[in-house]
Amino acid sequence: MENRKAFAYLRVSSKGQVQGDGLARQRRETVAYAEEVGYYLSGVFEESSTGTSDDREVFSDMVRQAIDYDVPTIIIEGMDRLARELRVQETLIIYLASKGIALISARTGEDVTQAIQGDPMKVALIQMQGVFSQLLD
Repeated sequence: MENRKAFAYLRVSSKGQVQGDGLARQRRETVAYAEEVGYYLSGVFEESSTGTSDDREVFSDMVRQAIDYDVPTIIIEGMDRLARELRVQETLIIYLASKGIALISARTGEDVTQAIQGDPMKVALIQMQGVFSQLLD
């Protein structure tokens, strides 16, 4: 039987997003996606950091818990919520893949960690999402 446990990772990167509806919107989107496709959310992790910051205390804690409690999936609203900078996105995706943790974008429904390990076209599309996240920051 497939393990359908997941964590949701929410991140805002500016004071306006902290004070606005950024976290609430991400929570709605990730919870709705999880319910729609049959994931059980074992936890929701919220982080406030800049999109270029490599220091992700909440993210690191979430990964440790995912490993410790056998939670094989992390759901984000979209790639721009993982990070705004392409370099940081790629680093975090590769890190999750190395730990056997799937990263799912609720916006596209794609398993990003699986996509980067196979089809070169999907790798390019994920990288383009990162480029546009960085460009629009």
